[in-house]
Amino acid sequence: GLGSSSFWFTPWTTLGRLGSLVPYVDIHDLQLSVKDVLSTDNPHTQSLYTQLPLLGYDVINNTNFKFKDSIEEAFIWTNNKNGTYTTKSGYNWLLSLGNR
Repeated sequence: GLGSSSFWFTPWTTLGRLGSLVPYVDIHDLQLSVKDVLSTDNPHTQSLYTQLPLLGYDVINNTNFKFKDSIEEAFIWTNNKNGTYTTKSGYNWLLSLGNR
């Protein structure tokens, strides 16, 4: 997508909302979008004032991101290859939870 979603308050990573992983978000970081942070040179997190847990740094700095201006922001279902939710993929996901 465009990368215009809130970096801290939208669940755009596998970790969910990054703002819920920290005690507070520094005032300098409040308005950051995903693209604001991920368009910087590696490590992407060097521009942040807010301290993330180590897992947050790892996920953000070790993942490749691509933005497409022609695509609106959207949630993608990660439990099938094309990113679209189906009843079958939801059922299979629920079954996989029982195997944990």
